Amino acid sequence: LLDTQHSLGLNVQLARVIGVDLGAYRYRLTLNMGSRDGVRSGQPVIDAHGVMGQVIEVLPHIAVVMLITDPSHAIPVTIARTGLRTVAYGSRDGDELSLPNLPLAADIRVGDNLLTSGIGGRFPPGFPVGRIDNVAPADTGMFQVALARPAADIDRSTDVLLLHDQAEPEGPPAPASPAGPSTSLGPAPAATVVSPPGKPSVDSGVRR
Repeated sequence: LLDTQHSLGLNVQLARVIGVDLGAYRYRLTLNMGSRDGVRSGQPVIDAHGVMGQVIEVLPHIAVVMLITDPSHAIPVTIARTGLRTVAYGSRDGDELSLPNLPLAADIRVGDNLLTSGIGGRFPPGFPVGRIDNVAPADTGMFQVALARPAADIDRSTDVLLLHDQAEPEGPPAPASPAGPSTSLGPAPAATVVSPPGKPSVDSGVRR
């Protein structure tokens, strides 16, 4: 993991897993780093083998990570062999990833590797996510469904890396600056042409 930290070329931070929450349809970890260490909600978390999840809650001294196998998690991926882009979802059993609604004509095989696609900006592209271990038609017969095993050692890793400078900003974006001239500037005053004595005055070229 330390070799990975030096070879990534990214701003990363080493953290230790201090808690595991594998409840019903809930798969999360607790890390020994928090807001006082610069951890932010949304940061990707990886181990030496692949993506583990992302930070969803930050306290002063700890952070909670939702694993990619959590049913509430989704991550944009690409099939390394073909470049096909899709989304991998967590599953209810907590140890697999599900790729539903794949076109029947999609070229996807057992053994294909899944990588982060970089779409959405949350996870940088090219990180290992999993490996396809089952492909079958959906019950409707209109799509394929694939299952994948995570690349990361989700059940065994005790040390992980937090990726910095990848999380999306919290809250709504700042309002855009209005285009054009400032609204505080009113229209320029109309020019008044003073006519010689005995003739009607003309204001802005409009005859009275």
